[in-house]
Amino acid sequence: MDENYFVENDKFLSMNGILDRRNFVINTLIIEIIKTLIGSTPFVYFVLFNPKYIPELSVINNISNLPVWALIWICAMGLVSTALYFPSIVRRVRDIIGDIDDNRVYLVSSVLSVIIFVAYTPVGANFWGKWFSFFVILVLIFQKGKISSQRPINTLIKFNWGAFLGTWIWGLFNKAPMTVFMLPLCLTFGWFPFMLICGLKGNEWAAKSEDIEDETIFHKNQEKQSVIWAVLTPIIILLGSFAMIIGSGVLAYNYGKAHPEFKTQLVKISDSYQDAAIKSNFTKIDLKKDSYSFYIEPEIWNKLSQSYKIKMFDMAANYAASQYKKPETRLKEMEKYPFDVVSMNKTKIYSSFNNEVLASFDLDLQEYSKNLKSAKSLSDIMFLTNSGYKINSNPTLP
Repeated sequence: MDENYFVENDKFLSMNGILDRRNFVINTLIIEIIKTLIGSTPFVYFVLFNPKYIPELSVINNISNLPVWALIWICAMGLVSTALYFPSIVRRVRDIIGDIDDNRVYLVSSVLSVIIFVAYTPVGANFWGKWFSFFVILVLIFQKGKISSQRPINTLIKFNWGAFLGTWIWGLFNKAPMTVFMLPLCLTFGWFPFMLICGLKGNEWAAKSEDIEDETIFHKNQEKQSVIWAVLTPIIILLGSFAMIIGSGVLAYNYGKAHPEFKTQLVKISDSYQDAAIKSNFTKIDLKKDSYSFYIEPEIWNKLSQSYKIKMFDMAANYAASQYKKPETRLKEMEKYPFDVVSMNKTKIYSSFNNEVLASFDLDLQEYSKNLKSAKSLSDIMFLTNSGYKINSNPTLP
């Protein structure tokens, strides 16, 4: 047997040697990060800043109905992902087969790579292609290799929970500069795969920065750090989230105070999202001066929770108000009422099947204004407002 043929090779794009299960998982996570950078993250940011495309892209359950540019984007992402997977699959298959037979290795690897790519096409996405692709990856991860399974286990390489939880801060203490990539990845969907990579590679990175005389002592030190990060991480996340919310709120308030047009712009942006959401949820919209009528399929309405039905109604009322009122007018009304009860009183949601009323709102504005003055807390205001909703939770179905 040619030992060089089966040498362990964890280089990302190399075709030589074999790849054990652990390193295949690491390469898979790297590919997932790349996919988020070229696919899901820019896609979400694109929709975030272009909400007019939401109706077109809301057919995610039937990928073939997506616009052509979105299909090309997804297929291109599939080609890149498959090309990146292929070298790792070749080495992993070579380890699993365990024989010097490159014809067989490349044939099996090619078939598995095609299955992975098909998941990114309209045919594959609509016919369980993603599940077949996921199954292929799982088999390659869990199937023991005939070669790697016969070699001694490296006891140094264990999952490092301190590196997983602490990422870049853990990296500062353990001289692991690679962990700094966590900072930009926090703005993408690749942050969690990178946390897993930190956990898998943590001991390896930490070992390079120090001379290990006693492996037992090394593991105990890392375990102590894991306990510390298990305690600190939830606290850091809570404090960080709180600081971001408060900070962004203060910045928005001060900027809006100095630039009155900022509030108006926010209302316009909010309206653009509502416009996209409305068009993707209601089958028909009929807006008149004194009545705002929205139609939805009763089967869809019946599946919504009570709270989401109320949210759907609020969204419809806000949309109608945005069509008939200028942002400045709406802001003035909001100073008088905490909610746009004027528009809500005019709004009704009907069944597209038989015109049955599914949701409406009825509040006497004079009585509402009077009761608002005596309200002592936000919960009192919410109670007064919520009393106006009339929700039909048992519509007639076709």
